[in-house]
Amino acid sequence: MSIFSEVTDKLSEFGYESNSTGFSFGTGYEQYEDFYIYPNFSTSYEKLTTNSAASTNLKKQEGDYFDSVIGYRLDYDKRNQKFKPTEGFRSSFLQSIPVISDDYAILNGYDYSKYYQFADTLDTSVSFYGRAITSLTGDDVRISKRLSIPGKRLRGFEMGKIGPKDGNDYVGGNYAVALNFSSSLPIFETMQNTDFKWFIDTGNVWGVDYSSTIAESSTIRSSSGVAINWYTPVGPLTFSLAQPITKDSTDKTQSLQFNLGTTF
Repeated sequence: MSIFSEVTDKLSEFGYESNSTGFSFGTGYEQYEDFYIYPNFSTSYEKLTTNSAASTNLKKQEGDYFDSVIGYRLDYDKRNQKFKPTEGFRSSFLQSIPVISDDYAILNGYDYSKYYQFADTLDTSVSFYGRAITSLTGDDVRISKRLSIPGKRLRGFEMGKIGPKDGNDYVGGNYAVALNFSSSLPIFETMQNTDFKWFIDTGNVWGVDYSSTIAESSTIRSSSGVAINWYTPVGPLTFSLAQPITKDSTDKTQSLQFNLGTTF
């Protein structure tokens, strides 16, 4: 079991701040060969505040919220190895279902990755990321629950800075999808603790349930670039340099990204 207290300060960039306190616990087990189930339960209390520049729609969501949620993830893992796989695939479905909530919204997600190796030196992968969140009561999905694409899934763009905008605020969407392709660069294969990858990322965020007046773009965002994963004793260090290929005029780009403790 874990007890958490999180503050998400997005007042200056997204028009709201979320202060959440609660606890969660979960477990995992192998039901069948290579098929795993990970159930979980969480309860939290959230205080949502907005600033004076926030849109009218966001200001309506200001207040206190209670959530009690059960969830699970089904994971079918046929990779040949968990660290730097070269063959096989991994398929995961997740769902988060509200039990008691001040705004009932159900989250569904699916992830798929397929790995290939050519000529014993060229490792490639193709992956899909999809999320959908829907209100079960017809109410608006809370701003802090709305979806964006993780930074490692759409490099070259600032995280949370694509998709629907309500005034000056990026409000995320009810749907988020990304498709990724990456390939190793074998000219650096002698460096055992470092991976060099060339990648193409594509994705989009859309769906605004609380207003029909907010403009949405059907533009598929895409980028290409190189990433370096450096495996150190304190964890992986990851750098990426990406150039957007297609974007919307309201998107915020970010060519250079750095992460500690995770890989692309």
